[in-house]
Amino acid sequence: MAISALSQMYFPAAIVCAVRRTANQTVVPTPGTLDPIIFSTAAGMTEDFDAFGFHDGTTNPSRFTPTVAGIYGLAGTVFWNSAVNTTSRKTILRTNGTTTVPGSQALALNLNNVLWSQPAPTALFTFNGTTDYVELCVDSGTTNSVVFGNSTDGCMLVMWLIR
Repeated sequence: MAISALSQMYFPAAIVCAVRRTANQTVVPTPGTLDPIIFSTAAGMTEDFDAFGFHDGTTNPSRFTPTVAGIYGLAGTVFWNSAVNTTSRKTILRTNGTTTVPGSQALALNLNNVLWSQPAPTALFTFNGTTDYVELCVDSGTTNSVVFGNSTDGCMLVMWLIR
């Protein structure tokens, strides 16, 4: 099967932004707060595709701001690279700094000393094309230092335009 046919099977519309974090990010979290994954050019980031400049690796590197209004599909994955005891691990897509994208929260309970990759469920969201943005966030449920990112593909966020 050709790559284009495969991508159309999984992503029925054009991918407009795909970014990976390929180096560690260490966070000392406060339980119950969301920490965004930083996709910074200075801290190990690969833009696989960003045809319209939705992501800036220097200014607000956790944000993805569509410059074209429309409905977008969103998918993200966080690689938990820390073997710390946690009561819960959440991976969440958040818009405009405060709003959880409906249906985008993944939750795992009682994970002790586990390294693993956690996807945020694929979700749809309407962006205005000017000020709306999305972030891939985590809540580790612990006050211990937690490390994200450094795996083969690291943390990743992909956006595609539906209409």
